[in-house]
Amino acid sequence: MSKRTYILAVTGLVFSVAACGTYGTSVVEQKNKPLAAVASVSITVPPSLTAGQTARGVAIPKDADGSPLPDRRVTWFSSSATIASVTDSGVISAVAPGTAVVTALSEGVSGQATMAVVPPTPTPIATVSVSVIPSSVLIGQTANATVTLKDSTGAQIFGRPISWQSSNPSIAAVAATGVVTAVAAGTATISASSEGKSASSSLSISAPPPVPVASVSVSPGTASLQVGGTVQLSAVMRDAGNNVLSGRSVTWSSNNSAVSSVSASGLVTAVTAGSATITASSEGITGSGAISVTAAPPPPSNPGTVADLAVKSSDSTAVTLSFTQVDDGTGQPAKYDVRYALSPISWGSATSTTSGTCTTPIAGTAIGSQLTCTVLGLSPSTTYSFQLIAFRGTLNVNAVFGSLSNIVSATTSAGAAPPPPPPPPPGGSAEPPGMTVLTDRPFSALSEGWGSAWDEGGGGGPGNFSIVSDATAPRSPSSVGQMRYPVGLVGGYPPAVVGTSFPGTSRTIYVAMWVKFSTNWLGNTGSGGGKITHIWINGVNRIYTYVDGVSGPLSPWVNLQQLAKSFDSRPQGGQGSGVSVNLLPNVAGQTGVKITRGQWYKWELVTYGGTPGGADGTVDWWIDGVKVGHYTGIPFVAAGGSNSWEMIEWNPTWGGLGGTINTAQYQWMDHVYISGKP
Repeated sequence: MSKRTYILAVTGLVFSVAACGTYGTSVVEQKNKPLAAVASVSITVPPSLTAGQTARGVAIPKDADGSPLPDRRVTWFSSSATIASVTDSGVISAVAPGTAVVTALSEGVSGQATMAVVPPTPTPIATVSVSVIPSSVLIGQTANATVTLKDSTGAQIFGRPISWQSSNPSIAAVAATGVVTAVAAGTATISASSEGKSASSSLSISAPPPVPVASVSVSPGTASLQVGGTVQLSAVMRDAGNNVLSGRSVTWSSNNSAVSSVSASGLVTAVTAGSATITASSEGITGSGAISVTAAPPPPSNPGTVADLAVKSSDSTAVTLSFTQVDDGTGQPAKYDVRYALSPISWGSATSTTSGTCTTPIAGTAIGSQLTCTVLGLSPSTTYSFQLIAFRGTLNVNAVFGSLSNIVSATTSAGAAPPPPPPPPPGGSAEPPGMTVLTDRPFSALSEGWGSAWDEGGGGGPGNFSIVSDATAPRSPSSVGQMRYPVGLVGGYPPAVVGTSFPGTSRTIYVAMWVKFSTNWLGNTGSGGGKITHIWINGVNRIYTYVDGVSGPLSPWVNLQQLAKSFDSRPQGGQGSGVSVNLLPNVAGQTGVKITRGQWYKWELVTYGGTPGGADGTVDWWIDGVKVGHYTGIPFVAAGGSNSWEMIEWNPTWGGLGGTINTAQYQWMDHVYISGKP
């Protein structure tokens, strides 16, 4: 019996058939063999792609023995489709720069690979062109600068960074956006650069045309002048909206230059009596002012000369004079300075009358009438000569004199009682007992042990401190010290300074001084008033005498500065608190005391330096013998300092800082007496 084997390929089955004969037994062997499982997936992708490129990934499923299973289905995924996308067939597309994980999945088993997407290499810029539109603008307007980038093929390139620059930002300023602002007239080059390539274009800037002048007004519109007088005119130009225009040129003209001429700056000068119209022209528009000119009055002449001075009567101590009054040169009665001397008289060394109705200055009453006056204080049985001079103005300030009169003489009679002694200074003396004289200056010479004078401040010059004669001086006539405040002196400065140090050690000092202000004296308008003397202790000028006021009556104050610690003066009637305060008159009945210009006043001051570190200093002061101020509890000196007064300065500082003097004015001092004690 033959044996046959049949192999039938049926999926997964193998049959073996044995034939033992026609009717023998057949054995069919069936073997069931399962498919191999996917154990791993091998994946291959490019490590990097440039954005925009594509590539195919390769995934190979493998069994546990590592044998490829090529007939297995594979599914693809990307961790970030915005960076790299992948199709079901494994085609990878690089989208944007970044990193993505590509996954291949087969029968639940996956393989992964990381892939980088890099940016594409930019096309190099070959050319840059710039245009500014418009190419010409006015100041304040703007223009737009644009740039065009192209590659070597002429294709335009976008998205590249641009750097803008102006060749002259003071003429044209360019922003990062390319907007150009016109700043001033001129030409500027606007440049753009990108990746090493640059180009530029120019911009022309012009000033806008000026707003036309619509009206011209002249100020003042009318003016009256005397021949030789001047007035400064000004012109104001306005536009149609009545807005003031500046920087416009003006041409001045007069329709009658024989009456009034006008300069290129608008200064009108009166030439002869009459009337004229002054015209200001600007851009064809005119305005005018009317000028009226009258003849100037004749200049004042010198005062008249007394030619009939006569002795009317005399006794043992007095001589009565008479004379006809004369004109002061302006049509008003003159004033008179009457002097006398032992015969013969010399005007320059003669004494001005200080006692009796002939006391200088004598005010005239009526031109052409007789004036009678008496000179007192003469010695018996003595021959005197008398002479006078007429003047106008103020002696030692601005007096204008006539000529000297005739000289007359008279002999006083004998047997009369001796002349009375001169009266004491008004009000006696407030000097405390036990004092020792420290200095006593009559101001008869420039130095007298007080050092030399020096000028300070603006508008000064040598000679602001001088010795002059004033027969009205109450303490030691006729020489007095004079401080001249010159025109242009700046506020906060004195015209000159003189001073002296105190010998020895004095914790208490007494100061007596005779002071007068000129009739035209004005205090500083910014801070008011002016200073007289400064007194120093422990290296600082702690006390200064002061008059407060500008044009009205002056108040006599004593002010303190740079004290050792804060001092409140207000409870005692002062002004302010701190280390610098003003001590006002505070004695009952005297708080309103005033100083009149042109009159002599005796100032007295007593001050005690107190205890170093304490608050027990004092200040008292008197005006013409009447006590007006009393302050206690003053902290002059800090602990460890010296409470001995050191020096005094006549330092007539004009007010505080600011302002200038417009007319010369004066301060005089007749005498200074200072004493002290430990």
